[in-house]
Formats: sequence, C-alpha cells, structure tokens
Amino acid sequence: MYVLSHFVFDPKAEQSVPALTVNGEIHRALPEHIVRLAGANQAQYTVLGTVDVQTGKVAEDVAAVLGGGTKVQLTKKAACVGASGDADRTVYGVKWNLKSQKCAKITRREAKTLFQLPHEFAADSTERTLYEMGDGWLSIEENLENAAQSLALYDRDFQLLDRLQLEDVTVSHRAAIEQGQRVFALPSYTADAQQRYYGATVFEIRQNKIVLLKTVQNPHSEAMYPGDCVLTDSYVYCFDFCESGDGVCAQRFAHAYR
Repeated sequence: MYVLSHFVFDPKAEQSVPALTVNGEIHRALPEHIVRLAGANQAQYTVLGTVDVQTGKVAEDVAAVLGGGTKVQLTKKAACVGASGDADRTVYGVKWNLKSQKCAKITRREAKTLFQLPHEFAADSTERTLYEMGDGWLSIEENLENAAQSLALYDRDFQLLDRLQLEDVTVSHRAAIEQGQRVFALPSYTADAQQRYYGATVFEIRQNKIVLLKTVQNPHSEAMYPGDCVLTDSYVYCFDFCESGDGVCAQRFAHAYR
C-alpha cells in the first residue's frame, strides 16, 4: 500500500530531511531518492512510501519530490506526483517507480489523464460531483432542499442511464476507484440516536447499471470524523480519525467487498 505525506522544511528543526512516519517510526528519504521539479521555489515536499499491509512495515525506501503538489495518482507500478502551483508551468510532475527507484517526467498528455479532478457544480437544487469514465459520467448527487443522495450514471450526451437512490447511509463525494476496474468506493456513515458509524459504500458499474456491492462499517466507536478510503485487490481500506488529549489518532480498517 502506498503512503503519502507532505513535508515542509523548518529551518529551526534539528532534522530537515523529508520523512515519513509509519506506526510511530520515522523513515527519512536518502539524498539519491529526492528529486526536484524545475521551478520549485518553496521548501515543500511530497513524500512517498510503501507499507506492507500484512506487517505494517515500510516495504521500500522512502522517496520525496521537492515541488510536488497535492495531485497524486497511484497505480500498481508507480506513484505519479503532480507539480505544485509554484513550479515551472512546463513541468507537470514526476512518475516514480518506488520498487526500481526510477523516475520519469510526466508529459502534458499524461497529466491531463492522470490528474483530472472531478467536475463539481450545482443546478436545479442539486449538487453534483461528476467523474468521467471514458464512455460516460458517474455523478454523486445531493438534493440541496432535503439532503437526499443518489448515484447517477449518464452517457456522453448526459442522458440518464441509471440511478441508485441511497437510503440509510450518507456518503462523501470523494470517490476511490479500483485501478483498471469500474468499482468505486465512497467514505460513508450510518447513524442512530447515539452516534455515527463510519465506513464506506462500494459499488460497481456493470452493463450501464449501478450495482451496490457492500456498505461496510468500521468497528471503532470513538471515531469523530472519516478520512478517505482506498480500493485494492477486492479490499476497501478505510481511515477514521479521533481526537484525544494526545492529539489526533488515526485508525485503518480493511474490509473485503466481494
């Protein structure tokens, strides 16, 4: 599993080398595993690492991209980091294979595909978040008058193909997508009179139909708000956060969705 973080240089700190903290252990990037994007003029890094999901240990050397931004796309072969706003406008990012430690520049054409953000707009009392799917659009929709949510599938001409009304669950609009598949996951929660229960809602696009696969619930009752989720190898990984006297704590949960 890839783990990402952002590191900002602090001139007062004893250690100024980009690092990743996993399970309380600090892993710093070696000089040969740090790259700088042309035009970067702020000491801000995107830090990359891989963690073995069975052991929880860092599996490969930590890498860092000076001038990396918040746009990151992960594949099974590489981590693709988009350039931050202060980098040279002709630089779109870097594609880094953490196993071979080889990196290459991202072309303009690749950047348009890799870092395409969902389209968000509101019209006719409905807020929509659209994800392009090549042959159509997936839309997460919310009625602004009664907060009812639904998933909708449209063709390229924006003609409705299918709609799934969501009941007894509230979803985020931040979708995780299974690489190379038509499977999506949305952070979600159910609730009773006492509290909210966080997890994820997983669904699949199959023959122009939205098929609900599973809504999973995390067993951590102290969670105060949810993070994003990740899809890989028929598992959805959910991240929950809580606040305590020691600061913010994060919990990770894995659920099989098939």
